[in-house]
Amino acid sequence: MLRSLRELGWQIWQRPLARWLTLSYLGMGFTAVTLALTSIFVAHFTNNTLSHATTHLNTALLSAQIRSECLVLTDMVHRYTANPGAEPNASAQIAMQQNKLNALLQKTSLVIDDSDIDETIFIGQVRQNFNAFNAQASRVLETFASEGELGPATAEQISILTENYQVTLLNAIRQFEQYETLQAEAVNQQTNQVTRTTFAALTTITAIVLIVTLIMTRGVMARIVRPLTNLHMGVESIRQGQLTTPITVNKPDEIGEVADAVNSLYTELTQYQQHLQQLVEARTAELAATNEALRHSEDNFRQIFNATPFPTLLARKNDGQVLMANQALADHLELPIQQLIGASTVDFYYYPSDRQAILRELETHGKVVDRVLQVKTATNVRRIMLLNVLPIHLNGELAFLTGAVDITERIRGEEDLQRAKEAAEAANKAKSRFLANMSHELRTPLNSILGFAQVMQRSATLPPEHHENLSIISHSGDHLLSLINDVLDLAKIESGSSTLNPINCDLHRLLTDLTEMFRLKAANKGLPLTLQMSDQLPRFVYTDEMKLRQILINLLNNAIKFTETGFILLQVDALKVVDGIALVQFSVEDSGVGIAAEDRPRLFEAFTQTAAGQKAQEGTGLGLTISHQFVELMGGTLQVKSEVGQGSTFFFTLELPVIAELVEEPPRRQPQIAALADDQPIYRILVVDDQWANRQLLVKLLKPLGFEVREAQNGQEAVAAWTHFLPHLTLMDLRMPVMDGYEATRRIKELDPTTKIIALTASSLTEDRSMILAAGCDDFLLKPFAAAEVVERIGRQIGARFVYAEELVGETRPSPSLTPLSPDDFADLPPELLLNLEQTAVRMSITEVAALIDQVAVHNSRLADALRLLANDFEFMKIAALIQESTKEHISN
Repeated sequence: MLRSLRELGWQIWQRPLARWLTLSYLGMGFTAVTLALTSIFVAHFTNNTLSHATTHLNTALLSAQIRSECLVLTDMVHRYTANPGAEPNASAQIAMQQNKLNALLQKTSLVIDDSDIDETIFIGQVRQNFNAFNAQASRVLETFASEGELGPATAEQISILTENYQVTLLNAIRQFEQYETLQAEAVNQQTNQVTRTTFAALTTITAIVLIVTLIMTRGVMARIVRPLTNLHMGVESIRQGQLTTPITVNKPDEIGEVADAVNSLYTELTQYQQHLQQLVEARTAELAATNEALRHSEDNFRQIFNATPFPTLLARKNDGQVLMANQALADHLELPIQQLIGASTVDFYYYPSDRQAILRELETHGKVVDRVLQVKTATNVRRIMLLNVLPIHLNGELAFLTGAVDITERIRGEEDLQRAKEAAEAANKAKSRFLANMSHELRTPLNSILGFAQVMQRSATLPPEHHENLSIISHSGDHLLSLINDVLDLAKIESGSSTLNPINCDLHRLLTDLTEMFRLKAANKGLPLTLQMSDQLPRFVYTDEMKLRQILINLLNNAIKFTETGFILLQVDALKVVDGIALVQFSVEDSGVGIAAEDRPRLFEAFTQTAAGQKAQEGTGLGLTISHQFVELMGGTLQVKSEVGQGSTFFFTLELPVIAELVEEPPRRQPQIAALADDQPIYRILVVDDQWANRQLLVKLLKPLGFEVREAQNGQEAVAAWTHFLPHLTLMDLRMPVMDGYEATRRIKELDPTTKIIALTASSLTEDRSMILAAGCDDFLLKPFAAAEVVERIGRQIGARFVYAEELVGETRPSPSLTPLSPDDFADLPPELLLNLEQTAVRMSITEVAALIDQVAVHNSRLADALRLLANDFEFMKIAALIQESTKEHISN
């Protein structure tokens, strides 16, 4: 802290003005200290003087009391000695007076000690005489006490003693009074001396203080006041603009620095004033040139305003009077410009109330942008204009600049376009509905075909040659079903009802399965099918596996179909993986015939085939269309690079979320159902369908299992039959005459809300399924359906238990051989059957695999039994792997 104070003092001392102020403050401090010390000295002297005076006054008072008491004692002794018998207590009274006088003398001794008076001059004599008096008085009093009275001798002694004492005491008092007088004169002289000394000291100090004050005042005046006055006068002159000479402050201190700064500022102001004057002159010349240019600009504006091809006008706000108008507006309104100027804009509005609406919009938004307004021409023809209005100030008055575009023809074109769009949407909806209806009409008979084929394949009495015929029927039906599904997929895409159903999937296994599925088909044409996956490609992703599989199947099918020699390459690369999202590129490359340039623009159009496809006479022209739409639905774009004779490459890129691992549930065992289990009620099933074949299919499927089945051919018959039959479950077709399945379901549910109803529908549209459940159905089945699926759904709804075929087989005959299969066991089967069985096993289609195994039984029953065991355990991939190994060995041999 001391160091900081020292540094602060040094900084202050370095400034001249600060030094002068510091010295001034020190001088004033010195003056104050001097006055304080003088006051203390005067107070001390006065106190001593008063003390001496008080002491002398007390001494004089005591001496007077002693004189008075001594006279009383003398008078008392004279009176007692003159008449001893008159006062019997004379000795006691004399003793009391003696004690009183003794006390005064003791007090006088104390006062004399406090006043420093020489004791030998007075108090020694007084005390000596007083002691002698006391001794003599004591002897006299003792005599008086012994005698009992004051005798003549005693009285004489006392009288002599008293006279002597009185004389001695009075002399001493006179001597004391003389001494006090001398002392008082000495004190007066001392007081006078001190007073003269004090006055001289005060006079000297006052003179010194005045001199110091005058010196400091002159210094402050010279160093501070006069420079500040000069500085103030100079600043005031600058403020009034009358400074002719610089401010003169010849001081090397802060005030001098301020004066120099003010002088510099004045110099800069003078220069800036001169520069400003030059700028004003230049600006004046510039404004003159600008006014001239403005005049030319106004002329140009008028020319541009008049030449603008869009109708434009300038009108006042208050009354809408037209101030300016161009030729384009005059032509649109079919009026000369002279009649437009001065007219009101309201005269041209088809609806005059539009002006108030425009004014409100201007007040709210400050402008009008693209407002549609109907105006009328001089011939009362209605035109539609698109207005843009901006407020401007013209000669101190608010006006509106309005620009317009005639959109009459465009509005008419848009109306025609809207009508055409509505017609196209209606046609598109009609087409979608037509496709849905057609798919329903196709699925209904196909349900009978595939269903009865399944019933017949379960027959143990069917000759072996008919099994092959049934396999051909089932295979053709499945092919027809795939075509119908393609048409439905296209209808869903066009109607916007196709949605993604992403799941966690094993991408590596999906690609491997697809490659193995098509490897034999490519090998039959002598084409190597290669799968290339980059090291960065994640294995587990979250995507719509079914749609991705369908896209790649379509692309691989086309590549094999249009390639005779060369190769087929399925390449999948992970371009990058960021924040758990993998950017994966899929490409299918072939060395086939290629695509002609004229075919590429319509390559992805529905029902359209390229020249090569028309030559092949195979396919519907929907594969690439569906693939293209599926890729876009998944967030990518299907692209193609191709040259005629050099092959084609189809590729697309998708963003796929990466997952850590895929937990797969073990497949649920679904063995073939043979009959209802014992100890159950006889379940009643009501079958409702307007097609006799469909009813017969369900009757022949359910009756052998032990169900009691009744039929109804429409909804009205179903309601009537239900009230009498009281079924446990109803299989309800939805599209029927007289009363459809929706209404019949509602009525049956009103009779018994707990009864179970499963809808049978050939529609795969999502909204139809939602309507089915909303109508009250407990579940639905899509035609064509598998027999096992129908029985499984019925059991789930009513809680029925079943006996399975393998259980019955185990009771009646021993289990088939569990000898492991080898690729050599497939050597005698036809290649086409092997290919179909491999592809069906990869798709894990239970019904199709069972049908193909029945075809295998025609050639090798032992192999068929072993395959059934694998299929019952859902070992489809093992079946496909055995077939692939057998095919490789056959090709190598």
